[in-house]
Amino acid sequence: MDNETLERRLAELEKDVAELKKAASKPVARDQVDNDWLNTLGGFKDDPIYDEAMRLGKAWRRHEPKC
Repeated sequence: MDNETLERRLAELEKDVAELKKAASKPVARDQVDNDWLNTLGGFKDDPIYDEAMRLGKAWRRHEPKC
């Protein structure tokens, strides 16, 4: 890889890092933080792997001794 390509890639990375730092420093609205979990609702609908994981979890909890 030649120097020009490396310099161009480095400049792009530096720009991306600056954008990420800027975005990370913005305050997040309190209601957005509290309700972000709502965006996950329905994400596993009709997913057979998720259904199997839930079935196995229930079976494991049934056989686990109670504290």
